[in-house]
Amino acid sequence: MRPTIFGQTGNWAWQDSCQLCFSHPLHPSFFVEKLWGYLVPTRMDTPTLEGLKALYAGGEIAPVVEGILMHPAFYEGPRMAKPPVVYNAGLLRMRAEYIDSSIWWSLSQSAGQQLFYPPDVGGWDYTRWLNTATFRARWLMAQIVQGPSMPTDSPSDPDKLVERTIQYWGFPTVTPQTSGLLGAFAHAQLKRQNAAPLVETAMRQILATAPEFQTA
Repeated sequence: MRPTIFGQTGNWAWQDSCQLCFSHPLHPSFFVEKLWGYLVPTRMDTPTLEGLKALYAGGEIAPVVEGILMHPAFYEGPRMAKPPVVYNAGLLRMRAEYIDSSIWWSLSQSAGQQLFYPPDVGGWDYTRWLNTATFRARWLMAQIVQGPSMPTDSPSDPDKLVERTIQYWGFPTVTPQTSGLLGAFAHAQLKRQNAAPLVETAMRQILATAPEFQTA
């Protein structure tokens, strides 16, 4: 007996599964919407969907990715929470560090993303990366990337501490609100006569776990 899958009957082997999915009439729209959802948090309109499907008509992925990256919604839409692995890799790159122990695997798992092991065949739910449990793992990622050493030449000036903190992470884009809060934190801690190196170390941790680092 020959099975019928997706309306097609044949002596199918497991190797045929990809081709059966690829030839399904709903595949182009499913693929385009899935890829769009990885990069843009808002639903696309019908003209955009049809345009991206046309780019995918030849079965090439690169034109679709290029079309999404050139779409205004990619730049003008709301920010998306970074997946744990992307956040972790970004921190390491900012500090020119590398994967050198198994701690990163366990922290990534605690943050909600174990590479090559999604919860189901649908992949990870990109709308649910942050909660009170998974954020703790992100906090530890930022802490471990910095290592145990502290600065030894920290100035006792709040504005300079803010500048040094941003410089430490490679001059990322920081909103005026975050910059102001960092300055207020530095001012308050120095006023309490906390040592400047301790204050600067804390500011590095705060910035690394700020919204600018968690979203893109």
